[in-house]
Amino acid sequence: MREADRPCPGRRGGPPRGARYAVDDGASLATVATGSVEWVTAGLSLNNVPDLAAAIRAVRRVLVSGGHLVFTVPHPCFEAPQARWSGGADEPPGRVVGNYLVEGFWRSANPDGARRAGNQHRMLSTYVTSLVEHGLVIGRLAEPAPDARVIAEQPQRAGLPPFLLISGLRSPTTGASTSRGRAQHLRRRRHPSRTGLRSHPADP
Repeated sequence: MREADRPCPGRRGGPPRGARYAVDDGASLATVATGSVEWVTAGLSLNNVPDLAAAIRAVRRVLVSGGHLVFTVPHPCFEAPQARWSGGADEPPGRVVGNYLVEGFWRSANPDGARRAGNQHRMLSTYVTSLVEHGLVIGRLAEPAPDARVIAEQPQRAGLPPFLLISGLRSPTTGASTSRGRAQHLRRRRHPSRTGLRSHPADP
């Protein structure tokens, strides 16, 4: 058994408590059985997966009916290609957004920035639409503010949410094909108040 596949031991040498670690591809989740988990969490990882649709498809497959996906990504409005901190004498302090509409892989030119290793930039609407098209109902969308420690270390981040958080519910009654058709219909509707998109609270 590989070390990555060993069950997580219990506290103080007790019996395993059910946690298991495995090396897998986030776009397939081949080591996870279909309909076997209630929760999938992805912290700052979907922004490193080139094929978002494949990753969401894999998540939907492994979730039980009524299961939840919760993920965070760098906030796409402020971590876009060519995004940078303003620094010129004629620029007010803040974030220069860059080319938000250009999706794909990019690297930050900042030698101290987290995005220097690379990042798959996607528009916020791309994340939301992908969930809807694959049969997930949006439960929550949040933009957490930076905490006091982050602001103390990087004052320029005050007032800018560093992350985007989205949760989705695998609907017990909505299949991927039905949701895909609904999403295509919604894109044809121009009036935002008539799109039919609603926020549903997650099951307790």
